[in-house]
Amino acid sequence: MPSIRLLIILLLAGPCLAQPTITMVDGNLHPDCILVIHGSGFGDKDPAAPLLVDRLTDVPAYLDRVLTEGDTIPSQADGCLDCPWWSTTYQDMAVQYSTDDPRYPGGAAYRANGRGSLALMDLGSSQPERLVINWWARTSQELEPLAGAKLIRVWANDDSADGAVTWSPTYLRSTTDQDHDGLPESASMSYASWTGQPDTWVNLELRIDSRHQVDLGYGQVEARVNGAVIHQAECWAREPLNSVRALGLNLPDSDPAMAPVFDWTDIYIDTTLARVLISDAPTLDSATRIELQIPDEWQSDRIRIATRLGSFEAWEEVYLFVVDAEGQASSGWLAAIGDDDSPGVPGVPSVWFE
Repeated sequence: MPSIRLLIILLLAGPCLAQPTITMVDGNLHPDCILVIHGSGFGDKDPAAPLLVDRLTDVPAYLDRVLTEGDTIPSQADGCLDCPWWSTTYQDMAVQYSTDDPRYPGGAAYRANGRGSLALMDLGSSQPERLVINWWARTSQELEPLAGAKLIRVWANDDSADGAVTWSPTYLRSTTDQDHDGLPESASMSYASWTGQPDTWVNLELRIDSRHQVDLGYGQVEARVNGAVIHQAECWAREPLNSVRALGLNLPDSDPAMAPVFDWTDIYIDTTLARVLISDAPTLDSATRIELQIPDEWQSDRIRIATRLGSFEAWEEVYLFVVDAEGQASSGWLAAIGDDDSPGVPGVPSVWFE
């Protein structure tokens, strides 16, 4: 009889999701190479590739136009139908292409002189219930005095009346259904500052899960700076997300002396937490640098990625991680990055490769 009761308890508890485990890595850890990661518990990701990867230097529409320092970024509104963004002009201020002091050699960035943003990436027929947006930003001065500034806005419908999420340097705002009756009543405000670290590249991430507690009528929004959560708030669990409405630095009319030079780059947008990344630490909680990788094949026991080393340099010690759709991370797989003369070879967990 005790064994029957135990069986019933296990069935009621449901399946236990296994943590991703890396058992072997094939290939060379070298810029723009192919790695195949073997293991278990990776889960599903379909399609394997993210919704958008925008490093500027690998956007075909920009390459075709041979953009140089200070050029206005082309957009769909200007007739560039294969460009990733509908508009690159905000209040008559155009976003520019910049290679001035890039995040890593050969890189490029979007630049706003005072204010500017990329506008309206339509999420189309996918209409996701989850959205993860990761990007790198740098400002020439602190943003706190610019109280009306907005870093990113995501809309859940065409007119922004319902389901909007806005992250500014001083707060995160989201529409909520506080009495859980299926109708939005008010805006939830989370106050915490990311005012920028002048002349320093910082990793920003916004996570929206509109089905986090759908039975109670609300979802969840998180904003992270260099991996650390600075905002965690409710959002209205309603219809799927519609568009990334603005990404950059939206400012009201302000004193030109308070208008920073704002750069942003390496935009990664996806509809799941499932991802592959490299970091500078054996655990993600202790990482100070991460670089998201680009998968093109994803199975529960095998993932193929195109390497993007970003700010990491040859012979640095890095750790490779697989994260599943629920946010569970594998243990770090230690490896050495190669250079042009000697490709790096993946190591083994927690042991330097020799």
